[in-house]
Amino acid sequence: MVFPAVIFLAISPSTHLWAAAMPTDLAIALGGLALVGKGIRPQVRTFLLLLAVADDFFSLLVFGAIYGSKLHLADSLSTLGAALLGFTLGQIKIIQPARLIQVLNPLTTFFIVPVYVIYQVRSGFSTEITNGTTLGFLAARVVGKVLGIALFIWIAHRMQWIDDRKGVTLAEAIGVGVLAGAAMTVSLVIGEIAAQSPGEMDQLRSGVFLSAIISVILGSVWLRLRGRVHASE
Repeated sequence: MVFPAVIFLAISPSTHLWAAAMPTDLAIALGGLALVGKGIRPQVRTFLLLLAVADDFFSLLVFGAIYGSKLHLADSLSTLGAALLGFTLGQIKIIQPARLIQVLNPLTTFFIVPVYVIYQVRSGFSTEITNGTTLGFLAARVVGKVLGIALFIWIAHRMQWIDDRKGVTLAEAIGVGVLAGAAMTVSLVIGEIAAQSPGEMDQLRSGVFLSAIISVILGSVWLRLRGRVHASE
């Protein structure tokens, strides 16, 4: 969270969109894991899930503290309704969580997210990718996420907070960090409120789409290769 925001501000210090660089898009990241297949260890998936939830939670807390005056309850009703539905489904005993995830995850990854992407593309994006906003966002996501996550796991291993045999390895953390660089929904929501002009929002959209493509490709390839190495050991 911190590294992406700092890198974004270092490249584009005048931007108001630095908070958009912090969250991790869970649906996009899980789609990347789906490309990896069954070669990935369960610990890696669990780590990515926890990372995405924590990233989004704290990113929205920071965003709410800074831009709280621009938020309106009426705009949040659909989100609150979805959260309430998710909580309610989790309390129904006859529904198996694992089975529910198997059913909903492909629907989210291959239908809901693409529809949202198409909607955003129609809203417009900048074809000039050398501007500070687009480059800053790209560097923040593709580089900042990897640095932050890899450093955290390295410290955790050094301090023996993680079991070297059962926990996520540094190589796996790098792959998760690359995959976590994929941005989409939360970053765009933050951008729509924080952007100072339609042109700045278009530049952010370009960075969001490029970071998602680059991160999913590089992250899934890295984790697939790591899965093969782990299987051969």
